[in-house]
Amino acid sequence: MLRSLSIAFVLASAAGTTHAEVIRYNFTGLVGVGNTSHPFTGVFSYENATTGTTVYSNGSGPGSLEGFRSQYPGAIIEFWIETDEGDRVTSQQGRIEVNNIQQAEAGAPLPVGLTLQAFPLTTTGSIHGVPIQNMYLAFLPVPPNFSWDELDNFFNGNAEDILHNNPSALPPDIDPTLTGSALPAELLAVFNGGLFLGTSYGGMTFVNAIWTFELAPATCPADLTGDGQLTFHDVQQFLALFSSGDPAADRTGDGLFDFFDVQDFLAAFSAGCP
Repeated sequence: MLRSLSIAFVLASAAGTTHAEVIRYNFTGLVGVGNTSHPFTGVFSYENATTGTTVYSNGSGPGSLEGFRSQYPGAIIEFWIETDEGDRVTSQQGRIEVNNIQQAEAGAPLPVGLTLQAFPLTTTGSIHGVPIQNMYLAFLPVPPNFSWDELDNFFNGNAEDILHNNPSALPPDIDPTLTGSALPAELLAVFNGGLFLGTSYGGMTFVNAIWTFELAPATCPADLTGDGQLTFHDVQQFLALFSSGDPAADRTGDGLFDFFDVQDFLAAFSAGCP
């Protein structure tokens, strides 16, 4: 009821508010299916102000690791690829995961270094007639910015006990982005060590090369249909997202769906496209 009232109340309003920033990338690469390979173009975007949870592992036990793991549910906004044959695979929302591993024992599942993975909730579409069951992005390890020996010295040899599930105890001069306890404002500013596209079909997962990965030019924030125009269909799309409580309609980034989200969308709509 509150959502409906908010929509009706601000239909004539066009004043905007500040909202969380969505970072959008265009990328290209080569995806393989069976004995065929296809060049593709793709789009990936995420909200860099998404709240996450960070846990710390002290590396005890066989196959374990020492480092931070942060997860940001709902951070993925848009994620799709389209091949040269016109086949399109689309993934819906999902989480971003940042791992900062300082020490990995033999058999550990993650390599040493800072990595980021984007895991969508669902994937639909096919390539060359083969249904794709899952699709994800993985940024390869880059060197971390601190060592556990230094942290142990800082905490008088007790870093594991102090930091366990409490990464906020880190000293302020440790960059929260590089520890994994904050999402990067821009992925390329940190993860410059390469990346790949993962696809799954037939019960197996495959690694596909990404050729380019670049910040997308400024777009029209109210163009929710992605057709480069502002029409009734964009308003219709926003109302549908808002009514269903979709995170994409939370334009103020405060976790609520209210008057201010509708006000912000209407302001962006009135501003038009560049």
